[in-house]
Amino acid sequence: MAIREADAQGTLGDHAAASNALSRAHRAYESGRGHDPDWVYLPRPEFEGLVGIIQTSLGDSKAASQSFQTAIDGSAAWPRERAEWYLLEAQNQIRAGDVAKGCTLLSTNLAQIHGVASTRLHNKLTMLARQVTPHAKVPEVREFLGARAEYLAAN
Repeated sequence: MAIREADAQGTLGDHAAASNALSRAHRAYESGRGHDPDWVYLPRPEFEGLVGIIQTSLGDSKAASQSFQTAIDGSAAWPRERAEWYLLEAQNQIRAGDVAKGCTLLSTNLAQIHGVASTRLHNKLTMLARQVTPHAKVPEVREFLGARAEYLAAN
């Protein structure tokens, strides 16, 4: 529950409360103590992805990138989640000012992202495309926008 609290506090902009809840979430996740109900299932990639979201809301782009990469690396069995972690990491890079790196990540994983039947993820990709369009002079942005346009035209 601490990870959900950290997410909520980060969304509300209470960085101190979010950081405290995130610390509690890490301690609880790593702890072998406690009695979680059988229905509680939070694999490491999901936990790391949630941590990345919170770190992004706290403005810690570097830590968020590490968390998203851990989520990506561990989520090969879950294509929808993996596509989301790619999108969130690209968004993290773009927000941090590295539009080229974010667009390279999107271009490299465009087929995988489009391969997931998720309107929510496709809408997130569309939003990112709109967000980077003003930077179309950057070669990586042009490559991403071109690859996306080709994919949409073919499908």
